[in-house]
Formats: sequence, structure tokens, C-alpha cells
Amino acid sequence: ACSYYKVTMAEEKVTMYYWPMLGRAGASVLMLEHKKQAYEMKSEFKDIASIGTAFGAQGKDTFAPPILAWGDVVVSQSAAVSLFVGNKLGIDKFEGNDRFKALKHTLDVADWATDVFNHMSKPAEDVKKFLSDRNKKWMTNVEA
Repeated sequence: ACSYYKVTMAEEKVTMYYWPMLGRAGASVLMLEHKKQAYEMKSEFKDIASIGTAFGAQGKDTFAPPILAWGDVVVSQSAAVSLFVGNKLGIDKFEGNDRFKALKHTLDVADWATDVFNHMSKPAEDVKKFLSDRNKKWMTNVEA
């Protein structure tokens, strides 16, 4: 379960738009919680639809949740939101080209998660092959 902290007038307003679960917003929400950053979670469809173009919002560049509004900045996509939150909270210490390496690893993990999801309904033999072959390659790449 998530806990929420009160926003003070001195802080920029932080709002996370995501369904009533952690899911793809999990990493960002856990960083907010860890650093005790005040934020509001909006999980109602009408709120998400007001900002996500996948659900009818006009004039926005945020397709679908997770969508984070931090002050005047609005960011969508799990990897981008996580990197943004990590930067704002001082969690990441990346400098120069290391930022791009961090982005690469973030996208690798997102691709890996998609690969895992795509194997969830496959026969056991396919899952075993994935875990012993493709999964091992993914993890070797991330650990390098």
C-alpha cells in the first residue's frame, strides 16, 4: 500500500497518474516514498484521460500512464518517469555520458520485462528455454 505525504506551499506540486496499483509506476512511486517527497496519486479514469492522449486528451504529448506532473513538467513512459524522478530527488549521480548509459540500462530492463510478459502464457518448455538462454543474455548485458 502507498502512503501519501501532504504537499506544502513551498514545494512544487507532484502528481502521479496511474491505475490503483504500483505496476509500471512502481519504481517512481517507491523513489517518491523513499525520499518522503510529497505527491498525489490520481487513479480515476477521468483524471488519467484528462492528460493521456490514449484516452482522448488533446494537445498533450503524454500517451498513457504512468504520467508524472512535477510543477510545470509533465513526463510519461515508465523509463523516462523513473529517470526524471531519480534526478529530481538526487538519487541518480550520473554525469556526462553516464546518463545515456543509465537510459540504455533502463530501456534494456523495460525490453526484458516485455520479453518476460510475452513468455507468461507459453508452454513450460518455452519458458525454460527463455530462462536459460534469452534471460541469461539479458542479465549478462545489464550486469556488464
